[in-house]
Amino acid sequence: MATIHADDMLLTVPAKARARLMKEIEGPVKMKWTDTVTEDQWVRFLGKEYRRIKDGFAVRVPPEYYEKLLEMFRLETCRSVVSPAENVSDHGTKGESLSDQQVSQYRTAVGKLMWMIHERADLAYVVKELARNLREPTTVEWGRLKRCLRYVRGTTNAEQHLTYNSQEPETLLQVMVDANWARDGGRKSTSGGVLLLQGFPLEHWSKTQANIALSSGEAELYAMNSGAIELRRLSNVCAELGQTLVGMLLCDSSAALAVPYRRGTGRMRHLEAKDLWLQEEFRRGHIKFQKIATADNVADLLTKPLTGPAMRGLCTDLGLMLQPGELRDEVNVLEAHPPPTCERCQRLAEYDCTYAGQLFWRCPGCNRTKSWHAYQRGWTVWQDDGAPASSRDDQQPLPPTPRRTATTARTGRSRTVASSTTGSPPSPVTQVYVTTGSTDSRAPLGAQLDANSADPALQQSLATRRQIDYLAGLCRRRGRDEATVLRPGLTKAQASAWIDQLR
Repeated sequence: MATIHADDMLLTVPAKARARLMKEIEGPVKMKWTDTVTEDQWVRFLGKEYRRIKDGFAVRVPPEYYEKLLEMFRLETCRSVVSPAENVSDHGTKGESLSDQQVSQYRTAVGKLMWMIHERADLAYVVKELARNLREPTTVEWGRLKRCLRYVRGTTNAEQHLTYNSQEPETLLQVMVDANWARDGGRKSTSGGVLLLQGFPLEHWSKTQANIALSSGEAELYAMNSGAIELRRLSNVCAELGQTLVGMLLCDSSAALAVPYRRGTGRMRHLEAKDLWLQEEFRRGHIKFQKIATADNVADLLTKPLTGPAMRGLCTDLGLMLQPGELRDEVNVLEAHPPPTCERCQRLAEYDCTYAGQLFWRCPGCNRTKSWHAYQRGWTVWQDDGAPASSRDDQQPLPPTPRRTATTARTGRSRTVASSTTGSPPSPVTQVYVTTGSTDSRAPLGAQLDANSADPALQQSLATRRQIDYLAGLCRRRGRDEATVLRPGLTKAQASAWIDQLR
């Protein structure tokens, strides 16, 4: 295989045939051969650096490229952040105009970042958003750019691993798509997609949709159309080369996946015919469709800002390796600080819950609690249930107060919620409402373990469907048996604790 760009060529052949093929090329063309890509050193090609790894190659942006970019903003020694963008919406926020020099710096920096996103999928979404306002950037875009550069400061050693999955068929061409509905100021959605051949990442994209979607399902449908077009384009090219590929489109939206199986528009008459061509592709057998869990959909990385742990998990699934040393600002509390031993009864405390930046352990003997405060990086003293709150001067965090016993009222028939493990019998629960204060307003607390029990521990809410799906994806990613985590009667607090541990 040869990758040719103008007068530059990257040749990928078996070692035995390399000398013969190089000799044949040198006949009609004058060539100057440079270094061979090995495991020992990085070799530069078209500005990027390549190195051999097991079952493939690693490619990266040269570290000096990052340094020159950071020098433009005097951020060589800045403190890094764990995500390139904040997960908040600033719709309607208007900033002040920048000076001519700042506008020039902004455009130059965005252009340099755009050159990196082929090997840095974690930057694709934020760079796409920065590039949307190159004409008249304001202080809002300037702040976004500075945060992105602080994230770049901590990820200068990122490597994109180009490997294949030997467990998948050689003819399997997959595209994972996702959409983020109506997030930007113009209420246009973002489509993201990743194209994989036998698990080998070929292409990824993050694009703003041309039309304003009227629902999240419609936005996902537009993303499926974009992904299917890329899939059909590559499959047609391979067909001309004599290789037949099986196309598979994966999406995490049940509403959008239901469209190709229908015939006609149904109630979606506002959609144009061009948006329903997936139905014809499905009937002809050109594309197969499959549901994928949100936690496993790497295209989610390309549509919205994510938290640090979630983003790093998806980057790993895509083959983008962020070095462990880059995460020095984060602390894995569960590994660094195991559960303490109670001084009163000499029993090892059990992991209880997480709350507002604190991790709580409870002694099974005397029922006292002790916590690790994530912000203060320190332990609290053992506290009995019902102990008075400490003063502001001490700054001692307190465990969350248990849910108070209140008069419950059944509303309609009892709902049946399936347990977390497949095949286990469902447990009947009821929707419970607790009166808050002296007002008549009622706050829904969701399905509980035992709504009629006076024990606050049995009044805890069961884990939500979203928590269960996310936990299942984390278990598969970490190689842990789901049955040991997703047990019947899993509460929200327990699910949050497992999420913190597996992330």
